[in-house]
Amino acid sequence: LQALNQQAVLLGTAPGSAIVEPKALPMGPLPQVSGKIPVNVLRHRPDISAKEWRVREALATVDVQRTAFYPAFSLTGSLGTSSSSLMAFLENPVGSVGANLTLPFLEWRERGMDVKIARNDYEQRVLEFKQELYKAMSSIEDALALRHQLLEQETLLREGLELAKKSERLNEVRYRQGAVRISFWLDAQEKRRQAELALYENRFNQLNNLAKIYMEFGGSVSFP
Repeated sequence: LQALNQQAVLLGTAPGSAIVEPKALPMGPLPQVSGKIPVNVLRHRPDISAKEWRVREALATVDVQRTAFYPAFSLTGSLGTSSSSLMAFLENPVGSVGANLTLPFLEWRERGMDVKIARNDYEQRVLEFKQELYKAMSSIEDALALRHQLLEQETLLREGLELAKKSERLNEVRYRQGAVRISFWLDAQEKRRQAELALYENRFNQLNNLAKIYMEFGGSVSFP
């Protein structure tokens, strides 16, 4: 019951409302992941936003634009997969979370910014923000990499299904002509069914992956 109520809330209906669940997977074209999605879209994530505002709270004299809290590169490439900048960034986790993660608003020493709290506390908040941002970008890269794998797998599965259908047709003809036993035809039918199931499973995994990507990007209305 609790799970159903949570599902109702997510769908924008009152808890206890009847939810009509789909009987089959949607088979139309899947949404595409946009290319060149900027890092600052992550400000929609509650975990990132909370860390950002803890740092912002510490700044006494500067009203920093929100975009200045995030690196100036894209999370996705032109085809909606992980950008080369994101992958390069994630290759060095220690450096990325530490000094190598340069964010404009953090250069408060050079800009003469005052902070409301002790320097150690401020730097701790900055580090927590960097760590949360890095963790989010790492999760996004994982989800985008899985999407790429699933798309490649879909191509292979479709080719395999076509071959299985062709084999089924040929074995049916051979059986009806008396060239082979019926078991050959039945085996070919089973292989075709297994190929169809594998393609449906891939479709299901792609839908789950897209839902994961939406969540990782913070459910922004500007995505995809």
